[in-house]
Amino acid sequence: MNSLLARYSSLIRLLRKYWTSVTIENVKDILDEIVSYLNKINNKQDGFYILTIICHEFTSINTLKIFNNPIIIDHQLFVYIGRTFEMLLTKSNHSHHISMTKVEEDCFYATSYFIAYLCLYRNEPLIHIYSTQTPNDLYLSCKQNCYESQDDWQKQYVFDFSAEKYGKSYQEIFLRKQCLDKFIHAIEDLSVNEYKSYHVKYKVVDRLIRLCSKLNIVNSSLLDAIAKCLCSKYYLRVLETVDICQPIFDPKQSFFIRECPEFIIQHSLNRQDKIAQSLCKTIFGYTETIFNKHLQIILNGEGILTKNQGGEVIEEETGARMQALVHHIKLLNYFASTPSTRKEFISSQIIDQILKILTSGALVDNIYENEQLFHVDVGVTFYSIILLYNLVLDQQLFTILEQKNVAVICERFHSAKDRQIQFASQTLSAIITHGMNIDEINDPDKFSIAYFRYVANMVDKSRQTQQENASKNFKGISRMYRSDQKVGGKFLTKPFLEKLKGDIEDLTVNDHESHRNICKNTNRSVRICSKMDTNKVKSLLDPIIRCLRSERYLSIFETIVLHQPKRTAGAVRERHELDPKQSLFIRECPEFIIQHSLNRQDEIAQSLCKTIFGYTETIFNKHLSTIIGGEETNERDEMMEKSMGIEALGCHIKLLNYFASTPSTRKEFISSQIIDQILMILTSDNEQLYHPDAGVISYSITLLYNLMFEKQLVAVLKEKNISNICSKLQLRKDKRIQFASQTLLVTLDEKIDIDTIHDPDKLLQAFIYYIKNSIDELRQSHDGVKLDGVLEKFKIIIKNEIIKEKIVEDKEGLLLITKCVYGKFDESTIQLPALDIIREIMFFGPKAIEKLKNNDLLIDKLVSLSNEETDNASILIKTIKKMKKKAAALMWNIGNEQASILKRKEKEKQQSRTTTDETIGELFLPEYQLSDTFDLIISYCYIDKQICHKIYNRLMATNSYRIWINKDNNSSGLQLQAINNSKMVLVCMSSKYRESQTCMTEIEYANKQKRPIIPLLVESKYKPKGWLNVMIGSQGNIDFTVAKDFDSSIFELIRKIDVIKNPDET
Repeated sequence: MNSLLARYSSLIRLLRKYWTSVTIENVKDILDEIVSYLNKINNKQDGFYILTIICHEFTSINTLKIFNNPIIIDHQLFVYIGRTFEMLLTKSNHSHHISMTKVEEDCFYATSYFIAYLCLYRNEPLIHIYSTQTPNDLYLSCKQNCYESQDDWQKQYVFDFSAEKYGKSYQEIFLRKQCLDKFIHAIEDLSVNEYKSYHVKYKVVDRLIRLCSKLNIVNSSLLDAIAKCLCSKYYLRVLETVDICQPIFDPKQSFFIRECPEFIIQHSLNRQDKIAQSLCKTIFGYTETIFNKHLQIILNGEGILTKNQGGEVIEEETGARMQALVHHIKLLNYFASTPSTRKEFISSQIIDQILKILTSGALVDNIYENEQLFHVDVGVTFYSIILLYNLVLDQQLFTILEQKNVAVICERFHSAKDRQIQFASQTLSAIITHGMNIDEINDPDKFSIAYFRYVANMVDKSRQTQQENASKNFKGISRMYRSDQKVGGKFLTKPFLEKLKGDIEDLTVNDHESHRNICKNTNRSVRICSKMDTNKVKSLLDPIIRCLRSERYLSIFETIVLHQPKRTAGAVRERHELDPKQSLFIRECPEFIIQHSLNRQDEIAQSLCKTIFGYTETIFNKHLSTIIGGEETNERDEMMEKSMGIEALGCHIKLLNYFASTPSTRKEFISSQIIDQILMILTSDNEQLYHPDAGVISYSITLLYNLMFEKQLVAVLKEKNISNICSKLQLRKDKRIQFASQTLLVTLDEKIDIDTIHDPDKLLQAFIYYIKNSIDELRQSHDGVKLDGVLEKFKIIIKNEIIKEKIVEDKEGLLLITKCVYGKFDESTIQLPALDIIREIMFFGPKAIEKLKNNDLLIDKLVSLSNEETDNASILIKTIKKMKKKAAALMWNIGNEQASILKRKEKEKQQSRTTTDETIGELFLPEYQLSDTFDLIISYCYIDKQICHKIYNRLMATNSYRIWINKDNNSSGLQLQAINNSKMVLVCMSSKYRESQTCMTEIEYANKQKRPIIPLLVESKYKPKGWLNVMIGSQGNIDFTVAKDFDSSIFELIRKIDVIKNPDET
């Protein structure tokens, strides 16, 4: 063991060096030795010791760069580490009965630390945690030292930078479902059992909660377990144990006070009402105790007494107790921001206690000197004000806050050093002062008017200081707009939009240095409005159109290219970005047009086309070679300067895509030179063009993709012979580039074999990506790619057998295609191509048909289309007839029972199915043979056996019928044979019957054999849907779910049986 550890330590020392000669093979060899040793040892404690050392040493390596290699990722050692961690996690959950040894605790801690590191930095080409250097940058910085070429360096260097992002990740290796289940159990254990403050379990669980939060691993069980911890007595007990002299939290306090509330706040959005209501009563009860214990510290301005180097006693800032108060008030904000729990503040004393905090003299003094939320005084103040800010959205609480003079209290915070406190206090004051009887639900407009009255009042008074504060507040509101459209929409008042329109018009015609602040706010405002609902911001379309048609668009573009910042010897280099004016004209205005011109797209595209195409000719002829070409440079700063021009070029090509995707302006590309210039871009060797943020290549190839929907342009593209370009581009990692290039290839190259397309799995994912991101958009478009075009091209690639197989297995691909059929979409451009795609998918076989059968919405839509009456006067008559024909064909295939029968294997159940329920007694089962004929057969789900057997017994008691029933839930083949020999079928409908594949086969077969069906309802209030509703049709059912009406239901059933059995006697 010692020799193994010595060799391992030697390897680690080499790996810690920034540049190393160690290869992947060297690392793999030592890992193989470790695994071999672990397989041989008999003493588990030695194994734990080895793994502890390995994990500690590995995490000290230069950002874990070796672990990005697929050979290392697949190594058996990581499976050992993961399973060891799971075993120790399980043991920790029973440590009250089986204690962990010191070696086990050390291993538990070390493996969790290593796992967290690997999962956070997995499969990433990181060189240094605090560096964003690319492989090219690193090569340039060491070129003169060691290696003659970049290829030699990459071959020798421990990480292969050309490697793809591998499908297997450390998250999949370590954070398996079994591991997460044990982790959730560990959290639940902490809610009912108490351990020492520094117990290793608190450290590990605290770390894993942070890991799950960063990786966005969230499920209901995890949220419920954490909520139990907050509701437990230990949450309050831990808060009460925080000592005034304690500088930071111990592990137990960190888990309960910081990590649990933070996880709930960050990740409970979809269940916020339910979780807030379950926690509210308990947390509000704890709050009274917590405030009574901690509030006096703030009011008296107490701190931690320590001695300086001279031995003098000094008072430092408050420690962990104040931090605990910050986190608890932040948790209270969770309830204040949840409408269903906000009213609970009315009957509590929390508002008064928060106001005591905000009126503390020591606290106010500190916030004038400090900023940033990590300072405890700033944190307490900010979350206290934000809590009141959230409460003001309720009408009753608004009145209470108004009566308590909260607006006056907030005035003292208007000049705080922290900008977030400024924003919260000034906005809250404005709302209370001007927003009379505000009500978020019943009168949301007042909420917006309050703030803008405040801003307008400051402008009228020309108070420069207040204007600056309002501008800072506007940045805060911008963040709200981007994160919550509902909240942002409340601020889009008519005065605000009129002011914004005026600013845009002014900037279109004037260029003064004094407009600098107007540019900033206008740029930010247009960006915000781009994300809002079109109906609220459509009044901005015309001024933005005039902005793009003005000569200033071209002149600003040229200033970006021609006036790059010049390099000065010895100067500190800064990152260069578009300034607000450039951003407004080049990026935000085009983006607004793309997002909000749907109802006027033809009109706007035609009004802009001639002007923009003229500007494009100038831009491409004069500046294209400068932007994408030029002399090669190894200087990082010059590359960054050039990137400004590349960013502007990407924005302009995105605007050209707007015209390429509009049918009325698409033909204009025929007579222009734009296609040739786009091909020049696509053949450039400048790697900066491929950066996804710039989007130059992705928007360029997407432009060609959009052009191929015009027949004349297809001929032009074929003449340009772009197949070679597309063949190279399809190998790129960017899914947008893959999608457009491969779709162009299969469309333009008539000789291509559809089954030989490159990487069909990735191509399918690209198609799914575009469908997913456009299907719910009002524009039905994403990144310049329209949904109808995607479906039209999908009809081609779905003929690939691998794609056909993958989409059946994909979790959301098939669902998205079916949604295109049953959703409210255009019949000819969306629904009809989707029907063609589904028909092609069905050729894959029973598995595809099985999935389609279980989609109730699809089945209902197909039935509706099959039965739809066509109106000869309808414009869409041809489309509707086509859809009706296709729907009928699909229904025939879906209804073919052979597809289901082939799927199922015969199953025999050996256990007895005898029931002793008093209500049904013994089953009277005569010794019938399958060769006999029957009056009827009972088709039922075995879970409903009690009531179904009761019906059977009552019918048999009449001695009038020969009845077949599958008493032991045996082979479905027997049932089908019995249906052949029966006159009719009783169908016992329930939700479980609907879910049963066997039951579905039986009723389908009965329909095909044209056996009459009598539907019986055996589940209370159940309404048949999907395939069951289709098979039953419009006939009424007999309800057997009401016990007192059972006899009358039996009589009704006998009457129906007799009518079918003896039709001549009716």
